[in-house]
Amino acid sequence: MDWEAYLPTVIAERGYDYYLQGLVTDLQQTKTQITATVTGTKCYDVSISMSNDEFQAGTCDCPYAAGHQYCKHMAAVLYQVAAVNDSSQPAKTTDSNEDDHDENRVAQVVAHATNAQVRDFLNTVLMHDAHLAQLFKLMVGGVRTATGLVRISSSN
Repeated sequence: MDWEAYLPTVIAERGYDYYLQGLVTDLQQTKTQITATVTGTKCYDVSISMSNDEFQAGTCDCPYAAGHQYCKHMAAVLYQVAAVNDSSQPAKTTDSNEDDHDENRVAQVVAHATNAQVRDFLNTVLMHDAHLAQLFKLMVGGVRTATGLVRISSSN
């Protein structure tokens, strides 16, 4: 499903943020129709038409979609559908050269990110994954006390 070409970059980016925040709910998918609710300023109903696994059109009851062809809520739903469909596919096997290439690419992206971008990303990811949040707390020196509170040790 190649739908990203239909959306302006800024709309796709905002939709991806909504997807990462877990704001897509009530997802229903058939061969020809995708529906979901996306929480924004309020809850918006999104409907997307498909034909032969190709994006055809989308509607949303948000104010932005009333004056534009596509909105961030539609993008969020499409990212959610892609994630659901990808997770139902068998895992892709790669050779070690591809893994090294991906690791280098990730390292380059991280190296160019600002501190604010890294912190925003960490906040988003850690809020949605308790296990990673706990690992991160341990990594930066957080120690769980007998009362259940986390004490952060200073390395200064």
